[in-house]
Amino acid sequence: MNLRLGNRAWTNALEWPGKKDYNKAETQDFLLDGESEKFGSFKTSGNFTFVQIHAAGHMVPYDQPLASLEMLNRWLASDFKA
Repeated sequence: MNLRLGNRAWTNALEWPGKKDYNKAETQDFLLDGESEKFGSFKTSGNFTFVQIHAAGHMVPYDQPLASLEMLNRWLASDFKA
């Protein structure tokens, strides 16, 4: 099984009060600020966000340092916009 699809599937199946809205939310491109290159995708609703970073394994900061820093900064600032 493709783990990326598996991880996305369990986020859609997760039982929580915002499940219905989260499942309706659109997946969006994960771009670095000021850049047009797509580094991955994300889906967000309420206080729950799923982020997928392309070309990165378990060591995301090593594999994709700029995308990893962007993800961390957005998470700390609660700045994943739907």
